[in-house]
Amino acid sequence: MTAMRGMGIALGFVAAVAMPLSARAQRPGAVTFEGTVATADGTPVAEAEVSAITAPERGGTKSIKTKKDGRFKIPFLNPGPYRLAVTKGDLKLGALHVVVKNIRKDVTFDADVAVSDGRTTEEMGIEPSSTVQFTAILGVPVASGGGVPAAGGPDMLGEASRAIRESRHAEAEGMLKNFLEANPDDPAALYLLGVCTLQVGRAAEAKVHLERALELNPAQPGVRAQLATASYESGDKERAVTLLREEADLSPGEAAPFVNLGIILLDLGRKEEAAKAFEQAVALAPSDAGAYLELVSLYTDLGREADAEAILKQLESVAKPDPKRWFNIGANYSNRGDEDKAEMAYRKSLEVDPDFPEGNRELGFTLLRKGDMKGAITFLETYLKVSPNAADKAEVQEMLKEARKSTK
Repeated sequence: MTAMRGMGIALGFVAAVAMPLSARAQRPGAVTFEGTVATADGTPVAEAEVSAITAPERGGTKSIKTKKDGRFKIPFLNPGPYRLAVTKGDLKLGALHVVVKNIRKDVTFDADVAVSDGRTTEEMGIEPSSTVQFTAILGVPVASGGGVPAAGGPDMLGEASRAIRESRHAEAEGMLKNFLEANPDDPAALYLLGVCTLQVGRAAEAKVHLERALELNPAQPGVRAQLATASYESGDKERAVTLLREEADLSPGEAAPFVNLGIILLDLGRKEEAAKAFEQAVALAPSDAGAYLELVSLYTDLGREADAEAILKQLESVAKPDPKRWFNIGANYSNRGDEDKAEMAYRKSLEVDPDFPEGNRELGFTLLRKGDMKGAITFLETYLKVSPNAADKAEVQEMLKEARKSTK
């Protein structure tokens, strides 16, 4: 008989990091509004009233007060048209950016939203199973009227932020540097300049601006996360780890710091610590597929196949199943000589996608090694059917020839 094919080779993983969703399971089709409210200099606004406004037949107006860190969340809303209102005394809602993501984490809307009266947005149609993420900036008092924004005023910072989001980096950088000439210690402007220079690949320069912004306003939302990225990209990985641990402490209930912490720890080769970070992320955001994927990969690398299987079962309840995940576990079992568990994992991959080429091939090889010639023939024939131009076609055909001989 032709020599058996070697052990399985794990396929690559693609890790997807998303914004965290509520740790509570929502009813099917429900909508969540969440986000932050801050002043133009980045200071969180506590006790601002945020209202999701819709018709009475869809549930009417739901309101909530922002927390000390300026964050808010209004879950379990019905889909449909909404307006958002943000009020705090006589402060005007100067800028509002909205990102809408559906249940698959696809971004369906990402733009600034018009504010008609300084308090309330225009109407937005929100589809079922969406998360609506708002970044609201409260600026000048409503009573102050309109007119041209004052040089260096909060509206200028809003325009600079908008320019960064629209990839007009040179324009944003010029605006911010002009402003900082007159206001060198403005933490919001330093933060935005740091974000701007980071996005164009000048991580070391961004780190300087962000460190200063953090020094001037340690409570500024997002500064540690951006500074962690700048530190990481400029080679100071340990500083990035420290910053993300601080961010996690300052933002209890948020999964994103743990996801980013896990990625950096993994890059540093600290796999056990990385696994703990991703475990925290999964606990905080059970609908976030990215952390699950990282954990499956880590557990597989660490030889913790049972844990990888358990995480996969959780993942497949919240995300589209992927045959590669089960395939990688099967390959790891195969490499360790555990053919029974390898067979189980490869069969799981084919439950997700019966035409998955690598799953059919490796299950066929596994069954050959176990002496199940009829089963092996079935899966190897399927492999050649779905991969008629496979590079190993001749080798597999020879194996099939020998396997058929043995069944006669």
